[in-house]
Order: sequence, then structure tokens, then C-alpha cells
Amino acid sequence: MKITPILILTSVVAFVATSASAQTITGPVSATVVRVIDGDTVVVNADIWPGIVVHEISVRVDGIDTPERRGKCDAEKQLAESAKLMMGDLFPVGSAVDLRNVRDGKFAGRVLADVASDLAGDWATSITRARLAVEYHGRGEKADWCNWTN
Repeated sequence: MKITPILILTSVVAFVATSASAQTITGPVSATVVRVIDGDTVVVNADIWPGIVVHEISVRVDGIDTPERRGKCDAEKQLAESAKLMMGDLFPVGSAVDLRNVRDGKFAGRVLADVASDLAGDWATSITRARLAVEYHGRGEKADWCNWTN
């Protein structure tokens, strides 16, 4: 086979396209809630291919920040508990969810994704409307939950 500039260019474009698409799975990826960790993290079993399930993968809901369970003050810890309970009610154990725009998180073993269900809608929207989350994309200041007015 003769190697030509067109063949090289085609190969490079195919490689770049494959690499880029491997970084984000647009989905939807069907999953089942195993447990809610807090207001912005859920553990799921994800059905990645027919008959192939990834068990107990931690999913950080993309685009939001919620109070931490081990927060800096009692107010933050109480807000964190409220966020966890709310999301546990909307996305109970065993419920079906769809993951979209799945990509590596900054911590090993956890992914970032948009999470939604037919019954509860979009996770990030639901908890933000309840004023138990703020928009956050990994940069900038986080909310001061200790002085939060709900």
C-alpha cells in the first residue's frame, strides 16, 4: 500500500475523532440508583452494553455544587442532609436514571454526568430550584453554605 498525504490526513482525523468521542459518552446510558451519597453524588449500576453492567460507579452530577456532609459548620451539614434526603426522595434506590455527557471526574473511580429520570426530571435542575445547590463547573469560588439564606 502506498502511503499518501491523504491517507495520513484521513488516519489523523479518524484518530482525533475517536479520541475526542472516547472522552465523553453522550448517552443516554441507562442506570439504576444504588444509593444517594449526597446532593451531588449518586452511586449507580450502569448498563453500558446489552448484558454488561458496571456495578456501583460513583457519579458526580455535573454543573452543580451542594453543601458538604462534613461541612465547615452545622448549617452546612444540615443543608447537606436536606439535599441528600431530597435527592433520595426524587431518585430512590432502585429507580431508573439516564446518564448523559459522561466523562472522567477529577477523582479516580468517579465520573461526571448529567443525571435525569422520567419521573423526577433533571437532578441538577431539581436541587438548584430547591436552593440546595448552586451552579458550579469546577472553577471559581464555591458557595458559603455557612451563611446561606434559603
